[in-house]
Amino acid sequence: IPEAVRSSMHEGAYAADPRLRGVTLGFMDAAVRGVRVLHHDGDTYLFRSSLVLMPEHDLGWFVAYNGPGGGAARRELLEAVAAALVPQAPPPRAPADGPVGEPLAGEFHLARAEHSGMGKVLTPLMAAEVRSDGDGSLRVTLDGRSETYLPIAPDAYRHAQRDDLLVVARDAGGRAWLHFDAGPPFEAFIATSAVQAPWYATRGALAATLLLPVAAYGAAALGWALAGVRRRRRGERLPVAWRGVRTAALLAGAVHAAFLAAFVALLVDVHPAYGVPWVLFGATPALAFVTWLPWGLAAAAAALVVATGAAVTARRGTGAGRHVGRAARFLTLGALSWVSLASLAYWHVWRWPA
Repeated sequence: IPEAVRSSMHEGAYAADPRLRGVTLGFMDAAVRGVRVLHHDGDTYLFRSSLVLMPEHDLGWFVAYNGPGGGAARRELLEAVAAALVPQAPPPRAPADGPVGEPLAGEFHLARAEHSGMGKVLTPLMAAEVRSDGDGSLRVTLDGRSETYLPIAPDAYRHAQRDDLLVVARDAGGRAWLHFDAGPPFEAFIATSAVQAPWYATRGALAATLLLPVAAYGAAALGWALAGVRRRRRGERLPVAWRGVRTAALLAGAVHAAFLAAFVALLVDVHPAYGVPWVLFGATPALAFVTWLPWGLAAAAAALVVATGAAVTARRGTGAGRHVGRAARFLTLGALSWVSLASLAYWHVWRWPA
């Protein structure tokens, strides 16, 4: 490689914040024990690899690991080499003495995520919880594992054990962003930036939008069965138009339940050696259901709304008050379905398959 090209590949090309080292043309720019490290990692759930350069020491290497512990081994090797080069680690930056910025609390989502690949259905698993502790430090938690960052300047933090930096920024809409220096704190993070999620887009909201419709449609089906028994005792029949609405609602409820079952099956079907869902290694039967059932739900929810409108227009066999009450109940069920679909669209689960 010509010297001019090599030099340009070692120069900083982009950083989300001036206080971060950022990236060069092809490498992440990091520091370990004060040693500048340029690295480019390549990962799947089957292997971990890394190309590492230490330009100031004219040193570099490439490693590849074919096991789930490769990420930890890669980091241990890097730290061991840095420790051999610099036995006495430089003192960490002193904690900030003044204000460190606004307290943070909430769920953060990756700025980079799959929109159309198989991994899109697992993006809810890669959300992190962030909390400001009483001493001004930030605690970032993912899958039960936490990393602590200590304040060194307003909205700037240093990892408690490493040289990695974290900067907090806010966009024009007031949303908080986390920008990690050189790399994220967890291997499950596939991006160096994360944005604070609004309340309606958190994993808790996603769980509610999946579970609540199933419970609501189930309760409604039980109510319809009991009402049917009472009508038969009185010799009454539900008007044909409303029977059509009920059929559409039962179909929507069945699709909700099928999607929830398929989604849970996809998450719990885990590779025994790697401890991650099989879907990351290729298509699974549950993936087909998770991919296509939202479209069936959209069709069923649309049919429910149309059938309700038609039944209200027919106005046969019941008074206006009973019409309004029935229509409100059915439209509420339809609204729950569309809220669920909106949540799935935010997580890229409801998209046209690529």
